[in-house]
Amino acid sequence: MTARAISLQAARLPRVRAKYRGCTVRIWSGEHCAYWRPNCAGYCADPAGAGVYLFEDAYANTAHCDPSKQIAFEFTPTGSVGVNPWRPMARAIDLKHLGKLGEELGEAAAATARCIIQGIDEREPVTGKPNREWLEDELADVIANATLVTLHFKLDRGRILARARRKVAQLRAWHAMLDEGEA
Repeated sequence: MTARAISLQAARLPRVRAKYRGCTVRIWSGEHCAYWRPNCAGYCADPAGAGVYLFEDAYANTAHCDPSKQIAFEFTPTGSVGVNPWRPMARAIDLKHLGKLGEELGEAAAATARCIIQGIDEREPVTGKPNREWLEDELADVIANATLVTLHFKLDRGRILARARRKVAQLRAWHAMLDEGEA
């Protein structure tokens, strides 16, 4: 543990909590000679594996601890929320799901751009594939991958569909704003 830290006992004072509100810290357990992991899930000796918490969250998660636990809050190098303590995904299966969805969205965007530039009923100059078919294929790939991402991450399908219905209604109203000659 570094020298820039305060004990849980010191943090019990309201003025101390007010002073450090918004700072980021690691939680040290003197009882275990280790840091608390992210989401308060166990301990680790290496600060790199420690969870980074807002000071007020760290205090709330440890306020119940008695002095024998020897809890301390070690300030992170940034010391504030100016740099968000997020951690990127690391599970390969999560990365594969979202990575493939991102790839398919990019391909759908490319097909859309070609339809805008060349026309939806034109053909790809080299392969001769109709732009309409390419767009259909890419939209199908996006729908398939979005379905897999929804299932994998247990996203709220009802909420997604309700939002899609609202968006369709909103866009139809927007399209209807065109003068008849423009449509």
